[in-house]
Amino acid sequence: MAQDATFQYEVLKKGSAGPVALELLGGFFFQTFGVGNLVAGNVGVGLALLFGYWCALFINILLTFVLIGFITAPLTWVVFMIMSPMLAKGAVERENRKLYDRLHSE
Repeated sequence: MAQDATFQYEVLKKGSAGPVALELLGGFFFQTFGVGNLVAGNVGVGLALLFGYWCALFINILLTFVLIGFITAPLTWVVFMIMSPMLAKGAVERENRKLYDRLHSE
């Protein structure tokens, strides 16, 4: 029984490379953070990252008129490039842990 559950877990678990790659590539090329979190099943965080970054970007564009935006815009981008893949990886690991617990409790 335990062997069966372990085999099912290995077949059904998600890999974290896809969501992390989506976060990195989307953020690097299109400045759309949160897509990897959406794929990982973390919908609330994904939408918050997506719209939160766009709001922060708009504020940074306004701040470029007083020259501070030239400093804060790249910093905001770097923070989102570090934070969003970590959140996507964590979401995949949580989903895999739930799957493992569900399969081994049967």
